[in-house]
Amino acid sequence: MNDLPGRPRCRDMGISIGRMSPGPHNAITDVPDVSVGHVTLIDGEGPLVPGKGPVRTGVTAVLPHRGNLFKEKVRAAIHVINGFGKACGLAQVAELGVLETPLVLTNTLFGGNGVGLPVVHAETEPGYWRHNGHCEPRRAGVQRRVPKRHTRTACKTAPRVNRVG
Repeated sequence: MNDLPGRPRCRDMGISIGRMSPGPHNAITDVPDVSVGHVTLIDGEGPLVPGKGPVRTGVTAVLPHRGNLFKEKVRAAIHVINGFGKACGLAQVAELGVLETPLVLTNTLFGGNGVGLPVVHAETEPGYWRHNGHCEPRRAGVQRRVPKRHTRTACKTAPRVNRVG
């Protein structure tokens, strides 16, 4: 089914991509156990005023299954199409070949905010804080304590050195 009237899909023109047929809904949720959650953020009306709004964005979370992703990792791989968006966790997936958190999709400028959701989700999974005999970070007093203001300060205090020549 094509959501864009007047514009055929490849499959409608006899072009098949890949070796497998699409599921009944041609959606990621056709894959057994995969679930998708989404929040649309709409705030404000009128013409766009940079830094004030209105806001039209959202966040989507894709869970490979509803079990304990940390203990029941799923096989994963990466493929970068154009490299324009922001991503976190690609190196781990490339190196280990598994996924242990939900995938979170949001707009480019809020990618950092999206990183927090998989961490918060993973922290609730039994066994997350005891991995390979290492100390449980919460018992050692370790928490995620780097707020935006510290990142801003680090950027502002970086020396502006001209290294040309």
